[in-house]
Formats: sequence, C-alpha cells, structure tokens
Amino acid sequence: MKSPLLYLLEVLFCSGLLLAFYRLLLVRKVSFRACRRYLVAAVFLSAVIPALDIPLYPARTVVYPLPLIGAPPAENLVQATGEVPAAGPAVTSGWRRISRTVAVGGYLTAVFLSLGFLAVRMVGIRRLRRRSHLTDCGAYTLAEHPQIATPFSFLRTVFLGGGYEGRRRMIVLCHEASHVRHRHSAERIAVELVRSLFWFNPFVWIAGRWLREVHEWEADRDVLDAGYDLTEYRTVIFHQLFGYNPDIACGLNHSLTKKRFAMMTQFKKRRFAVLRLGAALPVVALMLLLCSFTVRPAEAPVSSGSADRHVSTIHIGSGGKITFNGRPVTAGELERFIAAEREKLSEADRAKMVVVIQADKDTPVDDLADAMEASRRANALRLQFRTDASDPGVDRMLPPDLSRIPADGKVKVIVPRVGGFEGTYKIEERNLFLVHIDGSGAVMAGQAFREKSVSPEELPALIRAFILNADDDPAMSEKQVKEFDLPGGGVMNCPVSEGIVLLDTAPGASFGRYLEVQRLIAQSFGSIRNDVSQRQFGADYASLAEPERQVVARAVPLKLTEPRLYK
Repeated sequence: MKSPLLYLLEVLFCSGLLLAFYRLLLVRKVSFRACRRYLVAAVFLSAVIPALDIPLYPARTVVYPLPLIGAPPAENLVQATGEVPAAGPAVTSGWRRISRTVAVGGYLTAVFLSLGFLAVRMVGIRRLRRRSHLTDCGAYTLAEHPQIATPFSFLRTVFLGGGYEGRRRMIVLCHEASHVRHRHSAERIAVELVRSLFWFNPFVWIAGRWLREVHEWEADRDVLDAGYDLTEYRTVIFHQLFGYNPDIACGLNHSLTKKRFAMMTQFKKRRFAVLRLGAALPVVALMLLLCSFTVRPAEAPVSSGSADRHVSTIHIGSGGKITFNGRPVTAGELERFIAAEREKLSEADRAKMVVVIQADKDTPVDDLADAMEASRRANALRLQFRTDASDPGVDRMLPPDLSRIPADGKVKVIVPRVGGFEGTYKIEERNLFLVHIDGSGAVMAGQAFREKSVSPEELPALIRAFILNADDDPAMSEKQVKEFDLPGGGVMNCPVSEGIVLLDTAPGASFGRYLEVQRLIAQSFGSIRNDVSQRQFGADYASLAEPERQVVARAVPLKLTEPRLYK
C-alpha cells in the first residue's frame, strides 16, 4: 500500500498532465461536449488512477535482470539483539503522531467546510425556488422572483427576475435552457464534490474554472444557432454583467466576457478532432503504468537448507522436563552438552550444526528460553523449531553472545539504540518492525509506536511491504545501494534493505503461536527471496543450486531479533 504523501503527489502529477493535454490539444479545437466530458473525466481520473493497485505477475520462464536487494556475505542470517527504542525516539515519534493528527484534522476540517458551503448554496437555491412563481415549460421549470438580479439555471430549473420582456426574455431563456439541456449543473456539482475532497490541488480549481467557460461557450453557441442576432445577444450579456447569482449555478455572467465574445465568432471545430481525443488514451495508459501497476511475485516456500547438516535435538516436555539427544538433562547442563557435541565436529562442519528445539504447541514460550540461551552461549547459532518429528519446522539464526564477539569484528550484532558493545550499530526507528504476541495469542504488528492488531493472514504482506519499501516511503525501512558479487562472475549494485523484525512475546504465549508467527515471518522473507531468484535466475529459490541459493540468501537476509534473549 502506497503512502498518503506519494498518493497526493501522484494526484497532482496526473491532474496536471491531463489539464496540460487539454490546453494544448483540445480547447477550441474539439466540440464543446468533448471538452466538457474530458474535463469532468480528468478530475475523476486524477483521483482514481493513483488509488488503483493493479498487480502484474511476471512469467516464471522469463529472467528479469533487475537489481537484487542485497547484503554483504558477512551479514547473512545475522540475528539482531533487541531493546525497544527508549525515551528519545518515543518523544520524536510522539511529535510525529501529533503532526499527523494535526495534518489529518486540518484536511478533514477543510473538507467539511467546503462540503458545508456547497450544501448551504444548494439549500439557498432550493429556498429561492420555493418562494418563486413556478411555470412548467416542458424541458425545464421557470422560477420567477423579483429578488433574482441575474438569470441563472440549476439542474432543471431556470431562475428569472423581473424586467425581462420580449426578445430579451426569449434570448435569456434560450441561453439558460441550453444549460439545462446539457446538464451543466450536474457536471458542476460533480467537480465541486471532487474539489471539496482535493481542495489542496490547484489543478482541480483550474479544471472547474475551465469547465464553467466551456458551459458558457456552449450555451452562447446554442443561442446564436437558434437565429438570434450577435450584436443583440452581446447587448443582453452586457446588461447582466453586474448582477449576482450563486456560483454553483450556471448564469450569463459566469465567464470572462472577452473570451466569450471571441468564441462566438472565432470558434471552428478543426479537423481530426477524433484523433485529438484518441491521443488522450496513451496519456491515461502512461498514468496507469506509472501510478497503478505493481509487480506481484508468486509465493515460494522457504527451504530448510542442506541435507548434510549435523543435528542435535532438545525436547521440552511437560513440566519443563528437558532431554538432549534423548538423554535427560537439566537446564544448567544444556550449554555443556551442546558445546561438547560441537567440539566433536570439524571446523567446517560446525557451521552446519543445527540444534532442533521440539515442544508441544501449548508449551509456554518461556520454557524454551533456557534452551535457546544455552545454544547461543555454546555458539551453536542455527536453530530449528518444531512441534514433532513430522513438522518441517522453522529455521532460525540466533545472535551470538555479546561477551564472545570475535576480535576480528566479522560478526556484527545489531543493537537498537544501545551502545557500549564493540562492532555494534544502532537501528533507526524507521528500520524496526515490531511483532508482539500476547498471552492470549493475539498479534500486534507495525512500526515502532504504530502497532495495530493484525490477523495471521495479514502479517506476511505487512512485513514484505516494510522490507521492500517499494514506494521509497521515508517513514519505512531504508535501502542502501551496495556492490554484490554474482556466482560465475559479475557484479551488481543493489539496494539493500535495513529493515529488521523484532519479535516479542508476552508471558503465557504458547509455543504453537510463537512457531506460527515465525513461520509467517519466514514466509514474508521467503516470498522476497523467491522474487529475487525468479528475476535474477529464472527459477524458484528452492530449486536453485547451492551457490545461487547463497547469493539470494545473502541478498535477502532474514533479520529477526527477540528482546527476551538479552534480558
């Protein structure tokens, strides 16, 4: 979903482009009816096209040589630590919330005032009609009242004051009847409604003024086509110049008189009018292409990795009973047993060691904390969570123990707003996406201080949109262009997402829900990896060869942190 600011910018772009086309190719060159319909359509299209979200799904057999979202190899699958931003960011976010509230409040106030003024004008016309003497003239109703200084029409009613007799009366009624016949008032009301919603858009105001001009030009042309004398008609118009009528209505004094007089004698419908109107289709297609179409990749499962991994299993039973590779152990012994298993492996195989943590779905997540901490301190950072042997599980990468960060600094530990550790860096608030599971299993998700209750089905799309930030929203995750090596040679300059997911669980949250949410988080990153592999290699991520899989995995690292790991 695009940001409100981007939508407003696209509205301005579309409306400006459509009005520029009208001024260059249509005005005074095509029929008045075509001009009217184009202006009304332009006002609506400029608001509708940016709001559309039309998906485009790339073909699986085509390679799209587009930039990847990459990251340096040293940061692949690096886990972040987690503390929620402290008081300073909260104050900043509070001011942002206040600014947004003020902006939204100001916008809605202007909308309600504009709609209120429109309603007041329409009610005033209705009251004037009730006080007037009404005459049914077939195509319209004539409302006569002495207080009407200048003739005007609104919907199917023509309003006329005193002192109009003979040919002057006939000319005036012919002009206003033209407004009624062409339904000019309905077009004016439609544009007024759009202008009330987009009062900040100067192009909507310009379109409304140009539409009023076309209405008067068309009515003038109908009067002259009815056989009335040009000089006599101009004299009648001059008599009305200093009168007043509601600006929502159509009247004789509702445009620049000099332009009207010029149009009475100079307008000629030029050749190729249909081609001129047809030229608007590429303009609309361009706006759709730039503002409405978005690429949607197919979802892909996340692979669990190589089959030759060295696996050790921790089982958490009822009552907190723990077994390691089938042997009963205590929580305090876990680190020693895991480290011993790791020491049996060669240096190369240690990187492939996976610790499987298995528990029932209703097991409290807090019961898993000791097992995760023991594995982290033993420097066995690859985990897999599952509920039973048939469960495919969810792979995780733990952050290293801060007290055991290598001296060479190759491992970066991400610490939100917390300093004091060598090799760390801070997370900007915009780069943090919070996911909270409460004791009942409900999920709250969103950027810092903007969390909302979400369903499990909504979570992957929200995380995906946050990580990709396709619209370059300054309030969402940052992207930095970095150089990225491809297998077999070649280098790409790629935008790298700085987005990180912070997963927090309340006391009492179940392991089943915890596992489900992690699977959804992995699904969101997996869909991005599948998108990257399709575009770069023309195949799903799961079907890539290992070197290519490593490229994609480094390009889209699953950055996930849990604050409870560092309590």
